[in-house]
Amino acid sequence: MIDKIYLDASFFIAFKIPSHPFYKKALKIFDQIKNQQIYFSLFFIDEVIYNLSKYKLNKKQITDLVKKDLLEANNTFLLTLPPQKKIIEKYLKQWQKYNLKPIDSVHLFLMKQHKIKTIATFDNHFIKNKKQLGINIL
Repeated sequence: MIDKIYLDASFFIAFKIPSHPFYKKALKIFDQIKNQQIYFSLFFIDEVIYNLSKYKLNKKQITDLVKKDLLEANNTFLLTLPPQKKIIEKYLKQWQKYNLKPIDSVHLFLMKQHKIKTIATFDNHFIKNKKQLGINIL
């Protein structure tokens, strides 16, 4: 059993949008992880808001989804980083090392800082590079 799972916006969007091509797959994965510890970040929230607005959801609908599925759930946790500047140097080293977009590098960095090895995602950058990144994909 997986003890910690990092939630990527691509998974959450697919899970919430019935017309999404990965909707059914997201439902199956969610059924497997719904009782696990699920972690996310403020960067994830930003991506969720941006992408759900593309699907014509208004601010109230998006806010309600985030509150219900993330803030009010007992098994979800917000990840943060310590407020030291030296953490940026660690992030920059990792960003240079891997072939990821900067925001994906932030997600990976948060996962590694909090010792989370599994991510629920449909993002090909993570999927194609999972071995190099040292992560498991759901």
